[in-house]
Amino acid sequence: MTNVYQPPSPERTRLMRTIFSAVHNPADWRAPIDTTVPDANVDDVVASISFMTATMATVSPNGDGTSRVQSIGYRAGPAGDH
Repeated sequence: MTNVYQPPSPERTRLMRTIFSAVHNPADWRAPIDTTVPDANVDDVVASISFMTATMATVSPNGDGTSRVQSIGYRAGPAGDH
């Protein structure tokens, strides 16, 4: 069986961009990310950060129904402006 790359659908791309736009720095989308989100949204936020920055986010539950989500951001990641 051969794995063949399938680009994300336009709908998936739009969803990831929409979610990412809620958590990145609007003045510099390549900057590190440090945000607090409702626990119910953590998986989607982490997925959007990975999709848009090629980095893995870390999640720290706050114990109040929210979690802190952090990422080194696009610039510092493997696809960044090196």
